[in-house]
Amino acid sequence: MGAAVNPQSPASKLPLVVRTAICRAFLRTEVGRTMGSLVGMTLAESRQIQAYEGPAEEYAGITAEALLISGTKAAPYFTEINDRLAAVIPRAQTLRVPGSPHNGIAVAPPTLINPLTTFFTTPTSPATQR
Repeated sequence: MGAAVNPQSPASKLPLVVRTAICRAFLRTEVGRTMGSLVGMTLAESRQIQAYEGPAEEYAGITAEALLISGTKAAPYFTEINDRLAAVIPRAQTLRVPGSPHNGIAVAPPTLINPLTTFFTTPTSPATQR
């Protein structure tokens, strides 16, 4: 469960049969059933990720302000990708959320919500509006 998303997690080191049993038990919970109903959307999202996979430089034309977020407990590649994108997107900034896993938005810690609130409520200056 989650081995592909975060191969550094302790759960990813468990034998496949154990991860499968944990996943089956999880899918019997209310949260698990909700997550199971989202699998179709996740597959569509994964196809979009593959379709737009490429060097960070391909995103240099993005002119919008962008906030690229990763959690300190998420797989390191999330932060690596964000750093590469922030280096080429002119108005991008990164945020590492302390103690946040991959699904930090589901937990919504103040270390995520407060910077998001600031990002979305701070007006852009006329010189940067497009």
